[in-house]
Amino acid sequence: MKIKNTLIALTFGIVAVPFASADSGTTWVGGELGYKFHPTPSTKSRSEVIEDLRAFRANPVTADGWRYVGGEIGWVPPTHEYVFKDGRLEHVDDMALNSPRPSLQMTEEERRWHEELHSGT
Repeated sequence: MKIKNTLIALTFGIVAVPFASADSGTTWVGGELGYKFHPTPSTKSRSEVIEDLRAFRANPVTADGWRYVGGEIGWVPPTHEYVFKDGRLEHVDDMALNSPRPSLQMTEEERRWHEELHSGT
C-alpha cells in the first residue's frame, strides 16, 4: 500500500511542477542548461517599482524583521535592543521576551543517539 501511495504522490508531483512554475520567470529546457530565465508580466508600473525601491533603501527591513546591511554579511536577523536607564538595562524594542528557553537536559532518545554516535571513541 505504501508503494502505491508513493507512486501516486510522485506522479502527481511530476505532473504538477510545470504548472506550479508556469509563470515564475523560469522554464525547464533540460540538459546541462537546465532552466532558461524569461521576463514575467507585472501589474506594477515602473514608477511604483522605483518608489518601492526608494522605500526599501530608506528602511531596509523586511516584514519579518530581517535587516539588509549589505556587504558580506548581507541580512541580519532581528535582535532585542537594550539601553541603560538609571543604571539598569531596559528592553526597548517591541519583540516579546516571553519565548520559552530551550532545555539543556537530554531526553532519553537524545541520550541513546549520543551513546550510539560516540560509543566507539
